[in-house]
Amino acid sequence: MPIAHHEDCVKQCIEEHHSCTWSMLRHKNGQKLCFIELNTTPECLDMSVVNIRQWYHYKAGGYGTDNGEILSWTYYKMYSFTDLHVQWIGSLRSAYAKNGGANRWYFTFNGANTQCASGTIDFVSYHAWRTDYHKHGEFGGYCKNIAAGNVRVGFRIGYSTSGHSGDGYTGYYSRSRVIVREVDTRDLSDTCNSESLFNIKEHIQNNMNNDNDTGNVMVFQYKKRSSDTSLRVRFMANMRGANNNQCGRYTITFNGEECANPAPVQGVIVWISGIPNQHLRGRSIEGICYKIPAGVIQVAVELKNCSTYEGLDFYTGWNSMSRLQVEEVRLGLGRRQILFVGNPDNIDMEDTIGTTNVFNIQHWTWLNVDDDLDSSHKVLAVTYNKTQDNTGLKVTLSTNFCQRTLGKCARWYFKFDGSECSDPGYIEGNMYQYHFSSLATINFHSPNTIKGICKGISAGSVAVELWLGTCHYPWNLADAMFGYMTTTALIVEEVYYATL
Repeated sequence: MPIAHHEDCVKQCIEEHHSCTWSMLRHKNGQKLCFIELNTTPECLDMSVVNIRQWYHYKAGGYGTDNGEILSWTYYKMYSFTDLHVQWIGSLRSAYAKNGGANRWYFTFNGANTQCASGTIDFVSYHAWRTDYHKHGEFGGYCKNIAAGNVRVGFRIGYSTSGHSGDGYTGYYSRSRVIVREVDTRDLSDTCNSESLFNIKEHIQNNMNNDNDTGNVMVFQYKKRSSDTSLRVRFMANMRGANNNQCGRYTITFNGEECANPAPVQGVIVWISGIPNQHLRGRSIEGICYKIPAGVIQVAVELKNCSTYEGLDFYTGWNSMSRLQVEEVRLGLGRRQILFVGNPDNIDMEDTIGTTNVFNIQHWTWLNVDDDLDSSHKVLAVTYNKTQDNTGLKVTLSTNFCQRTLGKCARWYFKFDGSECSDPGYIEGNMYQYHFSSLATINFHSPNTIKGICKGISAGSVAVELWLGTCHYPWNLADAMFGYMTTTALIVEEVYYATL
């Protein structure tokens, strides 16, 4: 029996009831009818996440613009009360053959220089030495107070607010993505507990410029509604780790404790050899922690030593916005995430479905993968049970990456049932580096996140694999390493694309 899902029903539900978790679509005599199903406590019905769109870009050679707009898109925003969540995933370079080069990438909304009024969404990279680093980068944030209707989303590059100029390059021989979605971040009633689904909150801090090497660098209070949910956390900031033979950890803590179930949510920076580079660059960490009780939780980003190579010289939040994002999730197919109703009124209809726009979240972690095999090979593999034919499959990988050979490139990419994504295209993270010195290698491990949405994958058991291989430009495969002395987290989930 075919499954029907229609964004218009969701919109009707929101407009008529102001809050709605799911809607239903029925067919009777060829006519589509929306039947709204509300929970018994309507004040607990957060809309969560809707209207998900993804733009995919590939241009041979990328974009060599140093200052100005690189790309733009028109996004139709359905509701005025929602936040707009934007994310960039792709290659970013800030300097070439220049000491002290810096660039800043940022999003704009409805104007050439109209940045987010509730907090600039940006990524800054600075190199003290003469380098040519085309490296994967991921950043994003929530922007408030954007009216419903067509929104022009711009992606721009400029020089750092510190006054340093750079020689920027974007998307160099790599596939880039921008994901935009609407998110309901409003506070709900205190009576809401197990009926909640997302409860998304974000804490931001501009120009942190924190030179501490221990202790908390960001802290905020998060009110967890339910005891049977997990917490999904993301930390995006400019992070530096300097000095040879040293290691340090950015770790997320909950009421002062690291996550123990299933593993720490952390980003580990390791300098083993090479010039102790003053490399201030945006980086990201993401993961899920289980079995945290309901109530007010102090969520913090703490600086800690590693078990070896102790004493890293940290610097956090250099001339840019730092973001700590937290949300509640139910792993797998939780209550009210997806519902089928078969012919309850005995009328002539095909089928009925009610669902959230993001569901069936699965999460895997590995400690100290330490993958150091330099030939093309499969790094990780999991099996995911996809429930719907008409959903996209979103993958998120968070760990640390290292590319040690100058003038070469490493590419980490996903396969689904043995093939790379073809709709809309590859999900990958590339790292090319060259240093204008006599060094042959730079052994530097830093945290990063690769993510993307793939369409056209049928329901059923899906083999999701991460591979290491050569980049698309004819460089040789680099001496690469993955998941060194850290947690590797993989999140796979089903998402409904916007149809309006």
